[in-house]
Amino acid sequence: MTETLLEVTDLRTEFSVEGGKIHPVDGVSFSVARGETLAVVGESGSGKSVTSLSIMGLLPHPPARISQGSIRLRCKDGQMRELVGLDDHALQRIRGNDMAMIFQEPMTSLNPVQRVGAQVAETILLHENIGRTAAMERVRALLNRVDIPDPMRRMQDYPHQMSGGMRQRVMIAMALACSPGLLIADEPTTALDVTVQAQVLLLMRRLQDELGMGILFITHNLGVVAEVARNVVVMYAGRVLEQGDVVEIFHRPRHPYTRSLLASLPRLHGRSAGKRERLAAIPGSMPSPRDLPPGCPFAPRCNDRIDACDAAVPALVDSGHGHLTRCLRWQELA
Repeated sequence: MTETLLEVTDLRTEFSVEGGKIHPVDGVSFSVARGETLAVVGESGSGKSVTSLSIMGLLPHPPARISQGSIRLRCKDGQMRELVGLDDHALQRIRGNDMAMIFQEPMTSLNPVQRVGAQVAETILLHENIGRTAAMERVRALLNRVDIPDPMRRMQDYPHQMSGGMRQRVMIAMALACSPGLLIADEPTTALDVTVQAQVLLLMRRLQDELGMGILFITHNLGVVAEVARNVVVMYAGRVLEQGDVVEIFHRPRHPYTRSLLASLPRLHGRSAGKRERLAAIPGSMPSPRDLPPGCPFAPRCNDRIDACDAAVPALVDSGHGHLTRCLRWQELA
């Protein structure tokens, strides 16, 4: 059986705001195994990034805090360690060493006045007892590993002297500097053009095969999910609405929200057949965490809504073979 690297159970993250508290992540559970890619997908505001920042311990406190649940990570010593409740010093030893994160926009993540080689070396020097010369040699090897040409010269560059794709490769090198078991990638290709996006995804798959790491891939792009993931979690308004094998969910979605997301994907067959088709859209918008509906969070936008959907939040049930869904009508709509 594949070894579990990350286990998130009933995670609830709250923010203190004027007038009370909101819960952008509300009862989320999933796990990531070694060598597996789990994709978390949903519209902007669904809670994907807050989930990843909760795992990394990077939420600003105050106003944010984890009010419920468990986050357990398998560290390099082979032990599962509870991350909820750890102080900043303990989390700092784990971040970069046992788990690492790639952010959406590398230009805002990299220090604009520091050479990229020094920034990658900083992670190595923080976690490993080696000298600066040895660390810089590791940096050269890392940049070469992520396919940056002429790494000795590129180590001397500042972030603005690199293209977006090159900066993202530097971020990947930085994340992998200490060979973490878990990599969290939060929309890592959104700011890149399609060609560079494909190159970065291919690079991540190759490095995953070489290092055997687990990847938690955060995205709103279902097309990317189909390329990179084996399992997928569909989030909406802070809750998991559907979860399971990516092929099963793509071919037999059980929740109306997942079906709506898939229907909104552009398709080429209409154009190739000489037809013009209007792109499907989901009516309405994501509800504010301050004003969630009393029942199913997707009910106000759902074409299959019934009165019972407004009574209470449906339970997440197994519709077969580990395919979970949070819908009262999944059997009749399947």
